[in-house]
Amino acid sequence: TNEGWYYEAKAAYEIKVCESFSLVPAVGIGYGVDYNWQTIADGLDGFSAVTASLSAPIKVAKNVTLTPYIAGNIPVDALDDAGEDAQLFGGVSLTVRF
Repeated sequence: TNEGWYYEAKAAYEIKVCESFSLVPAVGIGYGVDYNWQTIADGLDGFSAVTASLSAPIKVAKNVTLTPYIAGNIPVDALDDAGEDAQLFGGVSLTVRF
């Protein structure tokens, strides 16, 4: 059980390339208060990481969007002090609206 708190602030901006395709750069920062983290036994207190991402929503149909993305997670403050490594990750999401 995790009795701590985790907060994240994020800003994103959509750049429309055409009617069915956009690029969305984003940046966020996380902050934990006694937040249970695998490499910190007593819980995370302080800023954790800065995350930068780029997604590319593709409107496949009126109610269907396919969104590939790539992001990087750079540890700061408490996570950096704990020796956490930077991470690069990505994926694809499929959204269907009813």
